[in-house]
Amino acid sequence: MSEETSAFLSDKFMPARLPEVCAPRKALLARVGDAAQDGFVFVSAQGGSGKTVTTLLWLRESGRTPIWIGLDSYDNSLAVFYKQLATGFYSLQPDNENMRGVLTDPAFSATPVEHMVRLLSEMRPPEGLYAVVLDDFHMITSGEILKSLPLVLRRVPRSFTVFLLSRGDIPEELAPLVKNEKKDIIRRERLRFSEAEIRQYFNSLGLFLTPDETRFAYMATDGWAIGVNAVAMSGPVTQGGGHDFAHYFEAQGWNTWDSELQDFCMRTSVADEFDTELAAALSGRPDAPKIMDELSKSNSFLSRLHTDTYRYHHLFQEFLQGRLDQSGIDTNGLYKTVAGYYREHGDYSRALRYWLLSGD
Repeated sequence: MSEETSAFLSDKFMPARLPEVCAPRKALLARVGDAAQDGFVFVSAQGGSGKTVTTLLWLRESGRTPIWIGLDSYDNSLAVFYKQLATGFYSLQPDNENMRGVLTDPAFSATPVEHMVRLLSEMRPPEGLYAVVLDDFHMITSGEILKSLPLVLRRVPRSFTVFLLSRGDIPEELAPLVKNEKKDIIRRERLRFSEAEIRQYFNSLGLFLTPDETRFAYMATDGWAIGVNAVAMSGPVTQGGGHDFAHYFEAQGWNTWDSELQDFCMRTSVADEFDTELAAALSGRPDAPKIMDELSKSNSFLSRLHTDTYRYHHLFQEFLQGRLDQSGIDTNGLYKTVAGYYREHGDYSRALRYWLLSGD
């Protein structure tokens, strides 16, 4: 996507970057490809199961151009949701004046579904293959959106495949989009790593497991993607472990990190996302850019959203905040630092949110 095309897009349209080393999961990607032939794929699995990485890997392999929209609670209204979706489609044809006219029509918010349908009808025949990815779709609970979405998506050109990534089950309202439930809905069981895939992933990292070590890694993580990565990043596999992310990450990963790195991660975990300037302010580390770059390259717990902006995986952030609460570090002071940062950058709604969290 050119700089001119992406100039009007917000961070919500930027998917997380893939880790430098990814598990070679040919069987899973083939399964996603089969579902994609029907034009609609619903991926239902809890956080840390690998929904986003799997989708990104398939997009890279298939060569499709994606419209990626990361949803949040503020998108759970008819007008905002369809404005985001319309903006994504318009980004593919930014020179299409008819689409632009629909998108900028002051009446869009009054009749968003009708305007979304009009915008799709104004698209020129797409060249090539595309995908629309609505990430964190579980944030969308509005009955108006769920009821209207099948009507809208049926008008999307056949050169598009639609992906909905969610931690919940598929809403009943979207059932008409499913041609084959066993094929088009990918659940957590399909995303789980097998012992063979764990062994292949560890091999790609230069860690060669014995059959017993492979079995332990599978049992410790239940094949859960973020857990497999947590064990992998700790190096040689040892017997022990637990049954949830915090337990085995603490044993297999966290306890192997030096105290300065632990302190850096705990302090920066108060922000949902952060750039190097904010990370340096929170941690007091002038080498924050180097730390963040190394962390994002070595594991999937810290993802680079774009350019200089990063975020922790939500499970890792929860783990860090739990450790922060036990550390004796002045958490309220950290929240005030974040609030001051956003105030200085003119983002007053976020500044207010963090001031409230600080108890000020």
